[in-house]
Amino acid sequence: MQVELTGGATGRVSGYADQLVRAWGAGRKAEALKYGTSGVVNQLWDFSHGAGGGGWIRTTTVGGMFETKVSYTCESAHVDFTIKPAAAAAGQPQSVVKVYTQGAD
Repeated sequence: MQVELTGGATGRVSGYADQLVRAWGAGRKAEALKYGTSGVVNQLWDFSHGAGGGGWIRTTTVGGMFETKVSYTCESAHVDFTIKPAAAAAGQPQSVVKVYTQGAD
């Protein structure tokens, strides 16, 4: 099963994190689970006590062969995601496998 990203594209590595952030921001947990593991999604919901809201801006993307790191900020909060690039490039669901949260959402 491939995950369809905005505009019908599949497999764009940073797009997985972008779509996860959009779904989280809007409070669409079922959609967020297409992009991130249940552990990642639950940690995001715990961090923000529900929907993450708008205003998240991607600040960095650092790619590697085995993992890609994507970071976002919103006011005083910061979120880092780890993505399995090969899985994301293949359009596989739940390719965002780790999240680190910091600050106040």
